[in-house]
Amino acid sequence: MNLGIIGGRGRMGTRVRMEAEKDPDIEEIYIIDLDTGNFEETLKKVDVYIDFSRPGALKEYLPSLATHRKALVSGTTGFSEDDFAMLREFSRKIPIFYSPNMSVGVFLITKMVEILSEMWEGDIEILEIHHRFKEDSPSGTAKKLFETIRKKKNVNKYYRKEEKHKRKDDEVGIAVLRGGDTVGEHSVIFFGDGERIEITHRAMDRRIFALGAIKAAKFVKDKPPGLYGMEDMFNL
Repeated sequence: MNLGIIGGRGRMGTRVRMEAEKDPDIEEIYIIDLDTGNFEETLKKVDVYIDFSRPGALKEYLPSLATHRKALVSGTTGFSEDDFAMLREFSRKIPIFYSPNMSVGVFLITKMVEILSEMWEGDIEILEIHHRFKEDSPSGTAKKLFETIRKKKNVNKYYRKEEKHKRKDDEVGIAVLRGGDTVGEHSVIFFGDGERIEITHRAMDRRIFALGAIKAAKFVKDKPPGLYGMEDMFNL
């Protein structure tokens, strides 16, 4: 398999390249820099593209991927509604794998949150922590966790502000911290009377996201057009 890495000179793109170089199933690796215009020349060589570039970049390459029938894996977060609409539109033409978090561990805690949310009668809060350079807030994973809860409960999200706000029964709070070099930490806390349950995932090395993206690339390479995610990869 030949792999193209869009945003391959960034922090996550570099890590994907490092892990891809060790993978015996990957023959050639192409670093795609959308700003220098070397994307089009790789289209006949690459089987699957992995994108960890930036929100808004989809319009720069998705039409070409569709024309050449190339698969895409995207782990970019901070997408707008227009970005998600593009993913849905082009997934009718090519296979697209999207996940805001490529960690297998995060996928597993999401399934745990789904089960608990259906059964829990108390309050639920989400806390996420990332490095000081992360731009989107809350993280894509925190949003995914909230949507997982909302599928099981009729709830709204809220963010703590300076003014007084007494939590309501139909609210799930999302708290955000930014600092240092924290790779990523997500907690979902289930508060009850006299007890609470905390589910936490801590990413200590970006390697887990790179390996997850490569696994997704192998999964989606020969799939028919469609929008795929972690549940499809684990056949759930």
